[in-house]
Amino acid sequence: MTLTNEEGIGLLVVGMPLLSVSAWPWTMADLERARHINELPERDAITVNLDYKQMGVGADDGWGGRPYPHYSLPCQPYSYRFRLRPMAPGRGEVEAVARLRLPTE
Repeated sequence: MTLTNEEGIGLLVVGMPLLSVSAWPWTMADLERARHINELPERDAITVNLDYKQMGVGADDGWGGRPYPHYSLPCQPYSYRFRLRPMAPGRGEVEAVARLRLPTE
């Protein structure tokens, strides 16, 4: 995932393995306080979540049933890694920068 401004300057996130990513112009506190979308304030910042996996939130009826097994995550320890890289014009194509190996000691 890349997040950049109008000049192409920003941040590249590379999941190891792939990640579930979300980005929105509100804080978690904004989302928890608002009962309706029109109650969300305008912000000059972006909140980014980098999650290894996401579990489904409900069943077909939407009334508290459990997600189907293939949308569920078993209760167990999980770990994941990701790399953050700066992005700017002239650094190369996003796909090529994402594949660059980290320097070794």
